[in-house]
Amino acid sequence: MYNCKNLFLVLVGAIFSTAIFAQISHGGAPINWEDATYQPEFEIKNMPGVDLATLAAEDAVTDQYKEAPWRFGVEQEVAFNLENSGTWSFEEGVHVWRLGFNCPDALNISFLLSLAHLL
Repeated sequence: MYNCKNLFLVLVGAIFSTAIFAQISHGGAPINWEDATYQPEFEIKNMPGVDLATLAAEDAVTDQYKEAPWRFGVEQEVAFNLENSGTWSFEEGVHVWRLGFNCPDALNISFLLSLAHLL
């Protein structure tokens, strides 16, 4: 009986999950997205490189202990904000702020943004 109840819940979840979206879409495209010749100039921050060999050696040791979680990434805390970094421009009637990042040897990057206060 317990397995039938779980199967029923999975089927109901699968049916209703097609109507659920994780992000609200408002349509449109970023400014100048379709213009292939548009090359805005903006500040680029060079992040410290990562030593992939050292990280791999550390992970090999950690992997021996099954209760330790796998490494997701290496955090690099910064304090970039709208006032001390980036480049502002005024395009198509709106203010646009851009900031680029150069992350040498990184296999992937992600950003954790703190609460943004709108101007």
